Amino acid sequence: MPISNSAEEVKMVQVSIIVPLSRNAGAVWPELRQILNEYSSEIEVVCVASSRKSFPLGSSFFNQSALSSASPKVSCFNAPFSRENSLQSLPEDMMQDGRLRFVRAPGTEKYAAMNIGLEESRGEYVAFFEPGAKVSPGFYRELYRFASKKRAEIAGCGIKTSNPAGEDILVNIAATGFTSSLKEKARLWRIPQYSYVGNKIYLRRALLENGLFFKEDTKFADMFWTPLVLKKLKRAAAVSGIWYMPPQEPSAGMAREKPSTAEYQLARLYTRAFASVNDLIPAKYAVTRKNICFLGIPIMKVLKSSRCEKCYLFHLKVKENKRRIAA
Repeated sequence: MPISNSAEEVKMVQVSIIVPLSRNAGAVWPELRQILNEYSSEIEVVCVASSRKSFPLGSSFFNQSALSSASPKVSCFNAPFSRENSLQSLPEDMMQDGRLRFVRAPGTEKYAAMNIGLEESRGEYVAFFEPGAKVSPGFYRELYRFASKKRAEIAGCGIKTSNPAGEDILVNIAATGFTSSLKEKARLWRIPQYSYVGNKIYLRRALLENGLFFKEDTKFADMFWTPLVLKKLKRAAAVSGIWYMPPQEPSAGMAREKPSTAEYQLARLYTRAFASVNDLIPAKYAVTRKNICFLGIPIMKVLKSSRCEKCYLFHLKVKENKRRIAA
């Protein structure tokens, strides 16, 4: 049964899931259908279409009167749809779902589409879902539950990826907790190694008030955006037991950038500079904080990483202080 778009139900939207789309839109519907089937009116899915050519909609979709929009350059349309005014690949059972919204934004690239989705969304929190990604069951419900419990501005979880052999690798959050420390947030989400956007939800009001939009004139804008957001949004919830899997192949939605480009190297330099300026030590690295020698012989050494601090005396570990987040 379709869900209406009354003012009362709009107020109930807890999480807006923003999906930037440019090509091969059909590949994203199975995952979005699975997500929609788990929830009722507490979520909405905002699909941002970049152009008529790359997003094959029926002609009447682009000719019908648009709903109110935050930007005069975009047009918003809500379900129910017909085959004549919807995505040609949109499944029949999703056409009547009022939680599914389309935003037409001609000529936009991936990160511009995500910015438009942020402006057009109506949820208390927003999430970004890149076509080709996957999430664990109850993903958005769990993130919202812990975020709202402590009025967190950001809530995130671990990452599932795969190695060259195709085996799943889970980079999990060890324990659920809350923190306002930038160092703890960087440790939990392994910044700057991982700058994923999709494994978190963000308080929409906080993003808008701080002007936290993606850079639209560069690729790999998520690598610039994520560290800055973690710094600006103070209260964070780290949630264990759920995961986000980023796209493994450039199969759907926007084309995936190749990490061999000069733009990628620039983004890497930025994240490392950000870590250095803010005294953030990547989890897999250890930095020597103290090294005492006598006649060239090491007597005491203190190694510090984002996870712990270790003290060695004559190469023997004598002390270790592990870091924990506040529960």
